[in-house]
This record gives sequence, C-alpha cells and structure tokens, in this order.
Amino acid sequence: MHTSLLGLLLICYSSRGHQLVFSYPRNPKKSAPRSTYPSHRAGRTHAGGLELDGVLELDWDDGEWERVRNGVPNTAKPRNDGTGGDTRAGQGDEFLGFDPQFLSDILSPKVALCDRRFQLTVDDVTFVGHPTLLNADRPGTGHRFARVIQKKRLTDLAELASAAVKDPSSLASSKKDLASSDASRFGLSSLGVGGPAAVTPIGPDGGTHQLTMFNLVFAMQPQGGSNFNKQVEAMYNHVLVKVTAGLKYEQLRRGYVRREAELIMSIKDDAQSKSSARIRMADVMERTLAESSLARVLAHIYHSITTNLMAHVVIDSSLDLSLQIPASVTRQSIYPEAASIEDEEVDNPTLRPYHALLLLYDPEEILKSLPLDPSPLLVELIQIVTPTQSFEELQTTLDCSLSQIYRHAAHLVHWRKAKIIHVISTRNVYVASPNVDTNLLPYLVDDFNNRFPQLELTSVLSDLFTPRPYANVMPSKDHRTLYLEVITYLLRHGLVVQVHIYVYLVIPDYIRRKIPGLGSSAIGSTTSADQSFPPLPEEPIIVPDPEQASDLEREWIAMVANTQPQPVASLFLRLVRYFAGKLHVEEIVFRENITRKDLKTILSRYREFLITTLYPDP
Repeated sequence: MHTSLLGLLLICYSSRGHQLVFSYPRNPKKSAPRSTYPSHRAGRTHAGGLELDGVLELDWDDGEWERVRNGVPNTAKPRNDGTGGDTRAGQGDEFLGFDPQFLSDILSPKVALCDRRFQLTVDDVTFVGHPTLLNADRPGTGHRFARVIQKKRLTDLAELASAAVKDPSSLASSKKDLASSDASRFGLSSLGVGGPAAVTPIGPDGGTHQLTMFNLVFAMQPQGGSNFNKQVEAMYNHVLVKVTAGLKYEQLRRGYVRREAELIMSIKDDAQSKSSARIRMADVMERTLAESSLARVLAHIYHSITTNLMAHVVIDSSLDLSLQIPASVTRQSIYPEAASIEDEEVDNPTLRPYHALLLLYDPEEILKSLPLDPSPLLVELIQIVTPTQSFEELQTTLDCSLSQIYRHAAHLVHWRKAKIIHVISTRNVYVASPNVDTNLLPYLVDDFNNRFPQLELTSVLSDLFTPRPYANVMPSKDHRTLYLEVITYLLRHGLVVQVHIYVYLVIPDYIRRKIPGLGSSAIGSTTSADQSFPPLPEEPIIVPDPEQASDLEREWIAMVANTQPQPVASLFLRLVRYFAGKLHVEEIVFRENITRKDLKTILSRYREFLITTLYPDP
C-alpha cells in the first residue's frame, strides 16, 4: 500500500477568489499528531513548521497572515470528532486538522509559480501539486484581477469578524449581505457563502463566473524507512501531472472543471443552508460522489494509488487516462553475503529471446481492460502466450519480429498485467521467496487449496526451501503437468523466485607458485617473531574481474587455460571475462552465441578453477 498518500484536494481560483472545492477522503488519517497552525508568518525557509524550501513565496502582509492563521471569521465552532455522526452545517470540514480557508490560501500560488511543480510542507504534511492557469492572457480573467478581488474580500471578512465580536447576533445577516454585495458588485455566482448557489450551464469561454486557475494537490506524509523524495517525484510525474493535463484539456474544451466545481459547491451550500437541522458530513460526501463525476474520478484515483493498483478513469465521459506508480522492488538475496539492491525500477526490463511472459491475470480479464481499438498483435499475444514458450518461439508462432514482441510485452509489464520470467522448466531451480507479503498468505492459502485441492501450499513451499532442480520436487513424471501449473501459480504471486548459476574464477596456490619471483613466502609471509610454527597453507584466490585483469593475473589465467587442449583452452579464454559472478549462465550463452553443452564442457574441464554459486533473479 502506498501509505505516504494521505488525501487529495482540488483548489479552484476564480474571480471570486480561491476556494477548497473538494477534498478526499473525508477523514484522512496521519501517523503522528501535529500542531494546528504554524506559529510564524509565511515566506520564510522554515517558519514554525512551515517549510517552503525555496518553492513558494507568499506575499501576504502580517495582518493578512494573522487573519489566515486564525481562520477569520473565527466563530467558536466545535471540531468534528471524525465519527461521521450528526453535525451542524459548517462543522467537521477540516482536512488533516487544517481549516479549508487556510488550505485554499496556501495552496493558491502566485502566477510566477503556476504551470510548474508546486511543493509545500506544513509541519509533517507535504502538499504536491501543479497549479494550472486558464486563459491567463485574457483581460479581466488573470490572477492580478483575482488578487484585487481577494484582497477586497479579506478586508470585508476582517470587518465582518470585528462586527461579530461587538454584536454576535449580526453575524448571519452580515454574511448574507456580504455575499449578495459581492455578487451584485462583480456579477458572480456565490460559491460557498450566503446560501446555495444555482448551477448555471455556462460554456468555457463565457458566462458570469470565470475559472482562472485550479490546483489538484496530493497530501503526502513520509513513512519510516522509505525514500520519500522518490515517492513524491513518482507521484508527481506519473499521476498528478497526467490528471492535471487531462482536467485542463476538458476545462478549455467544455468548461468541465468549472462546471463540476460549481456542482460540488452547490451541494455544500445546500447543506450549509440547513442551519436549523443536524446533518451528517458523510451524507454530504456521499451525495457529492453520487452527483459529481469529477469527485468520483478523484476518489477512484486515491483508492487505486493507496492500494497500489492501476487506475483507469474517464474524464468528462471522453478522455481516458490510465495511471499508476511504477513498481520498484528490493532485490534481497536469500544468502547473507549477497548485497541488496533497493529501489530498482522494474518498469523497463531488459528483454532477451530466452525470456518468457507470465500473465498475472486471466487472458479474458486482460482483454476486457484493453482500449476499444487495441493492436491485433497484442490481442493475439495475450490469447496464445504461455510461460513455457520463449520469445524466440513466440516469434515463429506469431510470425512477427522480436522487437514487436518486446514492445507489446513491455507494455503489459508496464501496466502490471504480466511479468518477465525465464521459461518455466523442471530443470530450473526455484526457492521460496524471502520477500513474501505475509499479510496475503491467508488469502493465498485458501485460493491455492481451491485451485489445487490435492496439494497444500505450506507443504509445497517447504519443499522449495532447499535449492534443487524442480524435477526433484515432483513425486513422479506423471505429476509434471500439475507441478508446472503449481510453479506458474507460485511465480505469478511472488511466492517463489528462480535462482541461477553464476561463475567465479579462482587461482590455486600451485599456479601462483610457478610465476617467477612470486613464491609462497612472498605471498603469505608471516610477521611473527616466532619462526618455529610452520607457514599456513595458501588458499586459492578469486580474480575479482578477469576482463580487467592485471598483467600478473593474465599470466595466471593463461596457465589455467593451458591445462586443457587448445580448442577447449581457446573457448575458456573467450568466456573467462564472464567468470566474475555478474552474469548468469543463460546470459553468457546468449551473449557468446554458444550452446549450453559448450558451456557445460568448460565448467566440467575447468572445475578445479571455477566456483559456481546460486543467486535469485535480479
């Protein structure tokens, strides 16, 4: 689960000012408590928990900042307890403990900071967005005009708060007068103050209400042990920018964002107008999701990202978007001496003719998720591919080039519909994966028992703790088909990994002794003052990189090669650069275009000088 994502917010900036139109989920949860507001003015690198990191500069004066901090007008309303119970209208609308007006202010940057990445950290919550200008070059619709309206409204709000302190009974009528005054002065529809607003179907280039800017913001929080900067980067590049571009396109084409914003605000205003009744904030959210397609799109994106799934959404019933955070894996060896490789991108795998494609879902399910006009070759590939067929064999079956197969296979891997594996065979060595998600085991046990009632998942995994050819795990050859289906299931769910043979070159002591001027005393001389003890026996040494061997190491390698007849020695010298434990034997065979029998001959003839080890797939 992508737990760093806390929620989504949509800020709209129009000639009425900026407003937090929609936020989801209703009650996002954070991992640690935080203070309510920063205790210092904005516009500094670090101010009481507000980190700007040179990204944002707010141009409020001290008085404006104090009013924003205090959420003017600041009537004494009890805070929602988060239970979703009956609540007075206007209560319980805070998001992550922040007042909506405060969020709309800090997440509405100046024109100079729009149309680019926006990142702002308040205490332990990081807000990431891409504020987008709309029709900024038209007179009377840009941010300069909106700033004039905003400053006027802040002044009016301050006067309203001052009047409320002197005469609390006048607050309601003053708010209504203020809203109607604004609407009559600027010819705008009310969006949240002074009663419900009517939704008027206005085109994108006309009407009384002009949308100047919108900012879709993702609220994120660092989680322990994760690389938060990379998470933010991935979220911005692969999800936020794409959704923002789609919303801008539909807004400029048909006024979609403005229309949906007015619809959402009218629902809120309708709830606020029922001041004499007690309402449930959960009901307001439920109605919003039922009536607003934009709200449903954003909610679907949130749930997909937080559950690490691909999100397919349709914006304004016309624009299809497929979104996901590219998968990153940690290669954790089953052997303690092997290093781990963290945050390795697997979105663009290296493909080889000896690889195979393993579908992660049933072919029918994958075909249903394709667009209306998919590639015929992609459809045929999904229908006939099996994990026991290599890409080289598929090339003949599909009568196409390898590059075409690679392109379609990479497409399926990118959208998490398939994974690249080596051809499944009983000669391969599989072991239980060290990175199994234990939370999924109860579900997988039940699912495995339903698919293979004659076997038990725990028993099969226990048989795979010791590396050995998969054929040795099968009771008999009659069970071959069943056990191939079982290993396919285990690979699909990441319960096992395949291990491969890696080769290292070692030089024994007697070879090193034959080099003039470098005997046993020179290599392993003792510094002890007591010479009565015999010298320790020399151990073989590993040549770390035969391809970059020193002059002395090359002499050793030549002596090792000459221990066999010339044809075998020539092949050994050709392959020795791979004997550094960096490439497995299948890759060596592919790169040098030799047969497995040729490599097996080298490993057998030079077994005294070669060490083979088993490591899992990278």
